Amino acid sequence: MFLCSLLLNLKAQQLISPLYVNAELKSFNSLHPNIDKAYGIKHTLSKTNSAFDSLPFFEDFTTSKIVPDTNHWLDHNVFINNGFPINPPSYNVATFDGLDKIGNAYALSVGGSYGPADTLTSIPLNLSKYVASDNIFFSFFYEMRGRGDMPQTEDSLLLQFLTSGGKWNTVWVKPGGQSDSTFTQVIFSVNNTIYLHGAFQFRFVNFASYSGNWNQWHVDYIRLDRSRTIKDTLSTDVAIMTSPTPLLKRYYSMPWNQYKASTSIENASSTSFFVRNLKNTNVQVPSKYFVFNKQYNNLINNDAFLLGSLTYQIPQKISYNFATVIDTISPKDDSVIIKSIYTASEVSDAHRMNDTFYKEQLFANYYAYDDGTAENGFGILNGSGKVALGFESNLGDTLRAIDIYFNQSSTQNSGINFTLTAWSYLTPIGKNTNEDIKIHSQTVMVPVHDYSYRDQMGGFTRFLLDTPRYIPAGKFYIGWVQNSSFQLNVGYDMNYPGNFGTPYNPNVFVNTLGSWMISGTVPGFTGTPMLRPIIGKQPTTIVNGLATKETNFEKLYVYPNPAQYLINIKIAGLEKATIKITDIQGRTRKEIPYESSAIDVHELGSGVYFLTLIDQLTNLTYNTKFIIQ
Repeated sequence: MFLCSLLLNLKAQQLISPLYVNAELKSFNSLHPNIDKAYGIKHTLSKTNSAFDSLPFFEDFTTSKIVPDTNHWLDHNVFINNGFPINPPSYNVATFDGLDKIGNAYALSVGGSYGPADTLTSIPLNLSKYVASDNIFFSFFYEMRGRGDMPQTEDSLLLQFLTSGGKWNTVWVKPGGQSDSTFTQVIFSVNNTIYLHGAFQFRFVNFASYSGNWNQWHVDYIRLDRSRTIKDTLSTDVAIMTSPTPLLKRYYSMPWNQYKASTSIENASSTSFFVRNLKNTNVQVPSKYFVFNKQYNNLINNDAFLLGSLTYQIPQKISYNFATVIDTISPKDDSVIIKSIYTASEVSDAHRMNDTFYKEQLFANYYAYDDGTAENGFGILNGSGKVALGFESNLGDTLRAIDIYFNQSSTQNSGINFTLTAWSYLTPIGKNTNEDIKIHSQTVMVPVHDYSYRDQMGGFTRFLLDTPRYIPAGKFYIGWVQNSSFQLNVGYDMNYPGNFGTPYNPNVFVNTLGSWMISGTVPGFTGTPMLRPIIGKQPTTIVNGLATKETNFEKLYVYPNPAQYLINIKIAGLEKATIKITDIQGRTRKEIPYESSAIDVHELGSGVYFLTLIDQLTNLTYNTKFIIQ
């Protein structure tokens, strides 16, 4: 299992660990409670009519988001994403791991520690009109690990076909244990008469650890069709492989006023993405690009050119130089959203859906290096230490809050206190002195892991500073200090190098032995922790495209604490809110409207509890801990 930099001497050190849950899957399922029914309906409407032709079947997941398309699949145990794979045939893959369909570790629901985990099962396909001479073949690409965790020798990925007698035959098995992060294509015959029936199905199954997001396999570009041969591994298709890079040189997102103060520094020289030619002849590929101001729905710029001869299977980079055209845009509510459409389509393309990519560039009230999705968790293990993430303001401004993306860890970290910190200066690298200059220090608590609000905050928890801090133009840093041994498990975006063309983020600093070091100088630490400083006036903010309003900077207090039968809540500025109380196991024990400051808790019993107050007008959450004796 992948556990980066876990040394035998047990000294405090930075750590990368796999996710114990998948926040995107958990959020998706909470927002789509009837998703299982949607897949069940497809099974009921199986197309087994002898007049219906199921071929060709093609799936490269470019039309799916988070879960598989119900038009092709009967289950949704896998995770559809473009963050974990490295150089897939086309963007988006199906990732198999040790997490169930709602994003929890299988060990929480099935017991045990190892066994069959994710499955991906096709809808029934009618092959009854075909005979062996029709030469039906099945092919797909797979990758082991990618940016995730390496499958161990006992792990495996299986492909199974359903016979006319209702039996699942295993036709291919790939064991783990090899250091291989490239996509490989395999192809199989489906000409045996036991498969040529009216309800043929295929499925992939992985065997893995049940303890979390371990042992990953990625599957892409599945083809089932007639008139093929065992050597038919080519496709008349040019596909976009990667997400286009940001319009910014240093950040994934930043405040508009900070961008406008120094556009020459912040503009990327170009935005780029990679395409792949999947047939064995060189092709000329027309590519187009359109830029819109999303809020006003007006075209800002567009461009087009003919890509030179594109060689088979060798990824080729397409770049557009246009960033300066966004300088003249007028913001709306202090924010700007740029929508870009990229195309790369050869005239004879067999699959058009992978020829277009939609991308949004957000200028809001925060700085971000991350793309909003965590591939791993990051923290300090085996002792105390500090983590700092550096940014640079182009003009004086106000630091009002810090957003942190927390992953649920294999160890309970909800309710742990740590010190939220901001610095204006860090001691130079390698110097064992205490010259750091703090501009803010505040004790806060890791919230209960609740993913119900992730569509509003994108998975981040917002910590409002008890005192907003002025930051002059220049460098500043945000992060945390921990004085004991625990795994904070902050989200870690592994796509940072690919987005910005650097080997690692040079702005991530760790101090575990008395002096600061750049995190990325240690092999394996190439990504970026997911922390974002909230900058500017007290605004109507845009967070992942949704408006929220910061109404106050008040703390939440609960008293008496410890309590016996009744607690009182003290907080200013709330008009309409929901109170949620959970226990130390993360179970919701009470959920009521915030109508009175006095809350009856006599039925809960003695123990430690977490209280979350969710402001329904602003989507902000406030968290605290209390004890019942």
